[in-house]
Amino acid sequence: MYLPSELEMYRKTFEKLKDIIFLVDSSGHVLVTNFRKEKLDKVKQILQEKDWNNIQEIIQGDLKESDPSVELEMELIMKEKRVWYRCRIGCIENCEEKQALYIIALNNIQKQKLRELALINAKEKAESQEKIKTSFLANMSHEIRTPMNSILGFSDLIQRSDDRMERKQYLEIIKSSGKYLLNIINDVIDISKIESGLLDIKVHRVDINELISELSDIYRSDTRLKTKKVEIIPIMPLQNVEALILTDQTRLRQILSNLMDNAVKFTQKGQIEIGYQLIEKQKHDKTPHIQFFVKDSGLGIPKAEQDLIFDRFHQVREGDQAIGSGLGLTIVKALVTKLGGELSLVSENGVGSEFSFLIPYLQRSKEMDKSKTSKSNIDAPELKGRHILIAEDVDANYKFVSAVLRKTNVKLTWVKNGKDAVAAVIDNDKFDLILMDLRMPIMDGYKASEHIKTIQPKIPIVALTAFAVDGDMEKALEAGCDDYLTKPINIPDFFGKLKFYLTM
Repeated sequence: MYLPSELEMYRKTFEKLKDIIFLVDSSGHVLVTNFRKEKLDKVKQILQEKDWNNIQEIIQGDLKESDPSVELEMELIMKEKRVWYRCRIGCIENCEEKQALYIIALNNIQKQKLRELALINAKEKAESQEKIKTSFLANMSHEIRTPMNSILGFSDLIQRSDDRMERKQYLEIIKSSGKYLLNIINDVIDISKIESGLLDIKVHRVDINELISELSDIYRSDTRLKTKKVEIIPIMPLQNVEALILTDQTRLRQILSNLMDNAVKFTQKGQIEIGYQLIEKQKHDKTPHIQFFVKDSGLGIPKAEQDLIFDRFHQVREGDQAIGSGLGLTIVKALVTKLGGELSLVSENGVGSEFSFLIPYLQRSKEMDKSKTSKSNIDAPELKGRHILIAEDVDANYKFVSAVLRKTNVKLTWVKNGKDAVAAVIDNDKFDLILMDLRMPIMDGYKASEHIKTIQPKIPIVALTAFAVDGDMEKALEAGCDDYLTKPINIPDFFGKLKFYLTM
């Protein structure tokens, strides 16, 4: 038996240590500890069963006082959470007797363990990616050589054949193989652009009904569907001008084409729907969105693969056969993100898949279309009595605009940042128009426009933007701007807008 004074001496020593310390007897009963988070009779109460069994084996294995401590790594159960600790076990008294005294020291290594696990996961992921890349390169070699073999082989046969119909048939095969090869090359180029950040988005007005109809017609005549009983169904709920949106037509077509290619590839019977629906304004997002979708009744995608299919070089398999280059959905995901949207997938193995994505529903203003009329012949309008606020941080840009407006006799107020623009509107509610630069210090034009529209919603705001490069235009419209001017400013365009907003 140990005297209370001896145990008290251990207790005082343990209190000065950062580690969690237990003094236990050979059966694991706690005699002294600095662990006060909960009352413990035995150490096993905070250990997993396998860890307690390991400690018992060490204690009962004739551990001597002269032996070095034994180290283990284990997860302790702390407030129903598991935390990694390094456990050191040593015998300090009467090691060869039944009254042996053991010390168990626990050091928190949670952060270190998480780093180790992260490194292991990163290593495994890198190894997995390397295997996927190697598999991709092997498959890519096959994908390129197959159409090249057709192109070169049938080119040779054309030279040897005198049969007109036969030569025509060979030319069709060469043309088809060439298109397939071009698609592969384009995919590789797009991946390179995505990785280097050189993938540009060019916003124009797009008739989405026309685009959906055209893609539906193209895929109805797809040779892959000749032997399949698959119906292509276009869904186009908006009519006329409502179906005209501002986005990058080339990239939108590329996204939908890639999704349709997959649907055609993996659908043997049933139907493929391609279309969109308008998602009205939500409480958390004031901007309406268009949701595009491609839905098929094909093979479907197993749940285990649904997150992986968007990874670069991952190929969907049909049986033991890998299909495609493994780049299509990676490119689709990147393009959707570039258009300001998010790609999602709903699929059930053996039932079908639906890929969909939301992008902002942006339209060219009706006023802007009206102002197009004869804009090249528009002279400086007479604007005497009108007051324009110009928010522009670059002196040279303001001087240019003021010089252009000199003959209009308009009154100008100039501020150099968005914060001052908001303040000017608060102080003066008689501005007739605001020219808003989007890139300014302190507060940019987007935030300034949002604030101003809450104060004076009827004041027209014309954004000064380089949207063709930076994608500013759609953001400006979302922020509340009524119209835009591209830099460098085209003077007839400028006068046309002023005439529309200030002389009607």
